[in-house]
Amino acid sequence: MQKVAETSLGFISKAEEPQDFIDLADKIGPHFGGLYHCGYPLNMESIKNFFSNPLRFKNCYVYFYFNKDGEPKSVIWWMKDYDPRINKKILLEYMWASTDPRYSVRVLDESIKHISNFYKYDSIVISNSQNYEKLDKFYLKKGFERDVKLFYKNT
Repeated sequence: MQKVAETSLGFISKAEEPQDFIDLADKIGPHFGGLYHCGYPLNMESIKNFFSNPLRFKNCYVYFYFNKDGEPKSVIWWMKDYDPRINKKILLEYMWASTDPRYSVRVLDESIKHISNFYKYDSIVISNSQNYEKLDKFYLKKGFERDVKLFYKNT
């Protein structure tokens, strides 16, 4: 883990290896409970297994916000992406969760600030898969624009 910021509540670190995420996933994973993507509940075991492969993990930026006791309180996971339809590099928010709302916004802001130091992207794509109106308003206030709505059909 690489420490990237210190705050009055604790510190923010970036996972450098897949094992960094895997070691903390069981501590923060229960806070993803009740979250769904395309109608299915998140499966932390599947996520851990898939991204334990270093070749997959190398396109990820995972940041944890720890309290002063070293307990993870928030996590945000970004993925590098490229969209050939528009010839742009995208920083894509993959997951974001928190055990305490005081940690959420700071891990978002600090991770974007840190990534901007070494990865030059053209756009940030962030989602609201739970369709929370309050989160929509937050994103708009942060300068994000609404693009599309996602529709899915499970078979």
